[in-house]
Amino acid sequence: MDSSTSSLPRRTRHSRDLGVAIDPVALIVTECITVTSAMRKHARWAHSSISSILGSAAAPSPRLLPVDARKGEVNGEKHQVNRRTAGAVDGEESADAALTSRWGLRGKKGQSMQDNPLMSGFAKLRIELKGCRDIKTFDTPTLLRPFLQIIRSSSTTAPITSLALIAITKMLSYHVIDLSSPNFSYGMQLLASTVTHCRFEGDNSPSDEVVFLRILKLMEDMICGSAGDVLGDQSVCEIVECALSICCHLRMSEVLRRSAEISMVTMCQTIFKRLKVLELEFGSQGDGTLEQSIPQADMDAAKIDSSPNGAHGPDSMTQARHTSLEVPGVNGSARNSVEVNGSQLDLSNRTEDEDEKDVKPYGLPSIAELFRTLANLLDPHDRARTDTLRVMALRIVNVALEVAGPSIANHPTLANLAKDTMCRNLFQLVRSENVAILHESLRVAGTLLATCRNVLKLQQELFLSYLVACLHPRVPIPDEPNIDPSLYQGVPQTPALVKAPPGTQSGRNTPVPVKDRQKLGMEGGQRKPDAREAMVESVGALVRIPSFMTELFVNYDCEIDRSDLCIDMVGLLARNAFPDSATWSTTNVPPLCLDSLLSYVQFIAERLDDSPLTDGLPDITVLREQRRRKKIIIKGATKFNESPKAGIAYLASQGIIEDPNDAQSVTKFLRGTTRIDKKMLGEFISKRDNSAILEAYLEQFDLAELRVDEALRSILNTFRLPGESQLIERIVTVFAEKYFEAAKPEDISDTDALFVLIYAIIMLNTDQYNPNVKAGARMKLTDFAKNLRG
Repeated sequence: MDSSTSSLPRRTRHSRDLGVAIDPVALIVTECITVTSAMRKHARWAHSSISSILGSAAAPSPRLLPVDARKGEVNGEKHQVNRRTAGAVDGEESADAALTSRWGLRGKKGQSMQDNPLMSGFAKLRIELKGCRDIKTFDTPTLLRPFLQIIRSSSTTAPITSLALIAITKMLSYHVIDLSSPNFSYGMQLLASTVTHCRFEGDNSPSDEVVFLRILKLMEDMICGSAGDVLGDQSVCEIVECALSICCHLRMSEVLRRSAEISMVTMCQTIFKRLKVLELEFGSQGDGTLEQSIPQADMDAAKIDSSPNGAHGPDSMTQARHTSLEVPGVNGSARNSVEVNGSQLDLSNRTEDEDEKDVKPYGLPSIAELFRTLANLLDPHDRARTDTLRVMALRIVNVALEVAGPSIANHPTLANLAKDTMCRNLFQLVRSENVAILHESLRVAGTLLATCRNVLKLQQELFLSYLVACLHPRVPIPDEPNIDPSLYQGVPQTPALVKAPPGTQSGRNTPVPVKDRQKLGMEGGQRKPDAREAMVESVGALVRIPSFMTELFVNYDCEIDRSDLCIDMVGLLARNAFPDSATWSTTNVPPLCLDSLLSYVQFIAERLDDSPLTDGLPDITVLREQRRRKKIIIKGATKFNESPKAGIAYLASQGIIEDPNDAQSVTKFLRGTTRIDKKMLGEFISKRDNSAILEAYLEQFDLAELRVDEALRSILNTFRLPGESQLIERIVTVFAEKYFEAAKPEDISDTDALFVLIYAIIMLNTDQYNPNVKAGARMKLTDFAKNLRG
């Protein structure tokens, strides 16, 4: 009595530290009894032996192996039973025979019933737990092993698998096992592999979806709990793949798919937060230090398949497999096979010569793969995905950007995904007529620009230009007669980035009737009023960022080749703040635009009395000079596109071109701006009178380290070849001379041979990408070889 009383305070104190009110050992034993009790009620295990109930055997159970002997593969492969384990099985078989004889129990046809390995695993665990006083000293893989066997075996039903998942979830949430437990890292690797490869007998009943809900809860606890600190990239990829498969499985109920989405959101919050931890560990601030420290093989090894029919999808979990488990008998003779009607994972057989893989905690490889997968889910041209799935993916992406947007911009791999795949798919979704898709894509685009705009200069210009073009009326709208005309002064009717289409002046002196406005194309690119309201809300959210409009002015309005986004945005909000804008949008648009304008004005007013902060910012005089030059260059480029000589003369008179008679001065301007029409530029430099300009223009390119096709592509990106063959020949002749002199190609004898090769490449490119050429009539290799003969 005294000894039992003295042990109570220690266990009570230990239980309080674990966050569980009862003894953790008793808790685990209770979970073992719960699972085995449910198994015995099933016809397959109804004739189990006495040892499965009593949790004991005549022969002593083998002691726990040393720590370095309890090591093996994590990938769920079936191991061969070693001699030591075989001896233990034989001993238990003799014990079972003795017990059944003693209690007068006989099996079918007079044979003693043999326990299924799934049942005997719990008996072994209960034996090993009898001498355990501190659960923190118990080996984690050993503790989890029988539950993992249940989860991985396809011979179990959904309710039994659910009980095993509940038991493990309790162990993690009650901190029965945590970072201080022996072999915790290896146990979590086994758990991740087992949960994502869960198998059970599915019957399309609600109990199947209960199992999936339990799996989602357990995976969420692993990622967000202490297990997340030891999981490797492969485990994280498998967990995310399993959750995404449930999200994308259309045959699942709406409640289950929404639950999977919620779990994905929670896990993504934790996964992307790790980027900040990695930055602190490596001191990486956008210089690529972290990525350089990771082998490329590790980056390539992290793979996620979002298909619902993948290896970790719901279909594979409920797929029954029919195999038999062969158990060695005494002296190596084969015992009668026990039909388990499914696969069996033997996690107990780990030999001493097997080495546990040193798994590093997950990092950039799995995070980058997750981000890539989410970006690909947004592809509007993927017919395997529905708009409902894209809405789900947009919500998850938005959470990732809210949590770690600046960190994503700091890592080149993630930043490239955001600039390319993410923006390409996202900006196409913004054009969708689906209201749910439009709202979510606008929200994600706003979050993306709010957190990563420092690496999305061109993408931000494309997105905002589209919004401005949609929200401005397509034709000038006469002023309302009941509004003071002075209020309209200075308010632009059309954005600077959109040219008014020819013949749009209607000649009306009265406002256009509402019923005629849609016919005249005044709905902002044919967008519906509700879509226009959603776009105004997106613009307003960006304008409320304190420094957003200032950044637009410096980075775009003062850049020669960029649009006047700041001016267009202010003009857009000012024009749509008038009440009459509700006639081509909704009644909510005018107050929304007015609120955004007032927020911008308030931001300016709050800084009037503050000292200007100019450190690291361009000088105001420099910005003013850039604005002045931009206006002149825009006007001069417009003149050049109409008449090159007139444009050059105007630019020379304004000091932009130093000497109009100097080829170098002219080509310096032509190469320094993108506002020149490519077709007009090609015709201009190919004329005979402008041969000096052509040579000076081609000298602006560095062709030394390029192949001939690469050099040709870099030049033709800046202008279009003229239509006349003589003009093309003149350009190719000069290019061949410049390239042969700079690159000195060893496989080409002279400039004449190079001329033939270049001309053949141009003909091949035209033939391959001309839509008027039928597929069967396109150039073959033999045809290209004939063109090389000259």
